[in-house]
Amino acid sequence: MTNGRVDDYGRSLVPVSLFHPVTLATIGFEAWIDTGFTGGLMLTPAQISALGLPRASTVRGTLADGSQVVFDTYSCEIDWFGRRLFLDALEASGRFALVGIPLLQDCTLTTDYPARTVSLTALPGLPSFP
Repeated sequence: MTNGRVDDYGRSLVPVSLFHPVTLATIGFEAWIDTGFTGGLMLTPAQISALGLPRASTVRGTLADGSQVVFDTYSCEIDWFGRRLFLDALEASGRFALVGIPLLQDCTLTTDYPARTVSLTALPGLPSFP
């Protein structure tokens, strides 16, 4: 189980540990759970720079307003419920990293707004990130 918090704007935030795929340097930060984001992980330029993540490729994406954009992706590893998962994270400006549906699909998410708590529980046999 991962425990997080609800911030003053109602965002569900959870702690994340991110690793450089070669040097294994690490940083920790809070990520915003975004159930409308169909990517796995979106990072800020500052987080990418802090670890010196290697650029992997570009992907096309569609924003909430329907516009098409191109995102740079960066290779990294994330500690997800005690498992080290390798993935290519998207880069976008913003205050928070985003955790999206592919990382959430085998989890139970509970956001308790009155208590301002978030819990994310992995289902038994959590598969590796696709």
